Amino acid sequence: MDGGVTWQESGVSSVIGTYLDAIHFLNSDTGFVGKATTNSPMFRTDDGGITWNEVYGYLGDGCYNIQFLNDTLGYTGAYNGGIHRTTNGGLTWAQQTNLTNNEEVYGIAFSSLTKGVAVSNNYVYRTNNGTTWSLPFLSGFNFRSCAYSPSGTLILGDSYGGLHRASNNGTSYTNVNTQSGIQDYRRIHFTSAQTAWVVGDGVNVLRTMNGGNTWTKFSNAPYCNTVFDMQALSSNKIIYVTDQGNVISTNNGGTSFSTINLSTTEWLNTLSFPTSNIGYVFGNNGLAFKTTNGGSTYTALNTGITVNHIETHFPSANTGYVVSSWGELKKTSDGGSTWSSLNPSGMSYIKKVFFRNDNYGFFVNDAGIAFRTTDGGVNITQVGQTCIEKPFDMQFINDSTGFVVGSYVNATCDISFTTDSGNTWNSIILPFAYSGWGIHAFDTAHIYLVGQNQTIIRIGTGGVITDVTHTMSHLDAFSISPNPAQNLTRISSNERIEQLRIFDLAGRELQVDTEKVNGGHEAIIHTESLQHGIYLVQVNQNATKKLIIE
Repeated sequence: MDGGVTWQESGVSSVIGTYLDAIHFLNSDTGFVGKATTNSPMFRTDDGGITWNEVYGYLGDGCYNIQFLNDTLGYTGAYNGGIHRTTNGGLTWAQQTNLTNNEEVYGIAFSSLTKGVAVSNNYVYRTNNGTTWSLPFLSGFNFRSCAYSPSGTLILGDSYGGLHRASNNGTSYTNVNTQSGIQDYRRIHFTSAQTAWVVGDGVNVLRTMNGGNTWTKFSNAPYCNTVFDMQALSSNKIIYVTDQGNVISTNNGGTSFSTINLSTTEWLNTLSFPTSNIGYVFGNNGLAFKTTNGGSTYTALNTGITVNHIETHFPSANTGYVVSSWGELKKTSDGGSTWSSLNPSGMSYIKKVFFRNDNYGFFVNDAGIAFRTTDGGVNITQVGQTCIEKPFDMQFINDSTGFVVGSYVNATCDISFTTDSGNTWNSIILPFAYSGWGIHAFDTAHIYLVGQNQTIIRIGTGGVITDVTHTMSHLDAFSISPNPAQNLTRISSNERIEQLRIFDLAGRELQVDTEKVNGGHEAIIHTESLQHGIYLVQVNQNATKKLIIE
């Protein structure tokens, strides 16, 4: 009641008893709240939030957004692309769309009483009369919010922190700031000791030609919401698949990229190229494809799996394995023409597969349990237990040594590796809450990891981090000078420094004398107590940069 200076709890928590996803007040007394549940998704108050009652006239599958244009006309966004409308101040609601596309409508905005847009995970919906909505337009941006500026410009925000300006009522996009988000890196693959590629969400394709000391970023790469898998076939050629049904590749070292769309509605989840010409791509709802010309064209396959393919590995051109989201494991020995089911007991839901040759391979399930076969899946034996609850990537560099990366709620480490064919597994725990998505290792003393916050990590002997490379644009928010430093260095930040932490490469936080100056936007670090070496400076639990002490 005092402009936000003080707050008092309303009775909504005791009535609803779960998280709230939407709120809108028509005036000081009448307001609505929504939640992302099928039962009782909307409540209304007429006394300024003191008491709340369920809106029985709202039958939406969840309520992610509430938007009123005046006292009587309003809209909500729900699950399955659901958009609902009221013309009597929220007493009753009519469903206007019924798309059943597993999409949550997160944002709704109108430039007038009749012209508006709504956005969901992957789509933009448009109306020019306020009652009927166009078929969803596949935006390719994973939008989460939308609003019209006073001048009538439509601005959309994506789930990675990116802002986009739209024209033609959400049909096309200009001035797309694809670098402003916090997309993750997903996969890393070396083609030699010096050359590697990294791909990630958004516009994030990088290459190193000097073993990871420096990276070149290709800003001409196509934008994608999420990259699920990638394989580097040479120093100049990579192929990766996305949640927009696209296969993206470059054959000339990133000078140009080509995009082949294999589905306008389904994700492509996994790929495997056993040779430079022969490759396999798998996706949701039974999608399966093969190329015999290096990805120039693809033909459809039928694995017999009707749900989502989540993992594959082909150790040779004709022999390969594929896993479904229901735990089905299938094998082909004739290049995908026919598939046989492997039905090992006790494997639960397999998540990762890696074969050294047609017969010798490994599996890890959703509980981190490792399995091994030596006869192409005829017999599969449980071996050891990794520390990973949900594996994201796996690699075996020989018959004995392999690596699994992942992290989840109950995971006890970030990397698990074996040197005895999966019987026992060792753990590596990463500091600073880094979480890895992809891994490439040469041996146990030379491990490369990519993951959250556009981070590339090099790990040496004993699991000690030897280098951390960030390429996020928001890291420009602070600088370190001088760097390398001797007795002291200065941190300069665009935002006020609320927290400053220093770590060594083993992840131990160090106590170092610091003092804030310039209104808290700068900090002086006294480094006399630090030994020569590399350290990590973290500002406001956000960006982390390397500090070298000479």
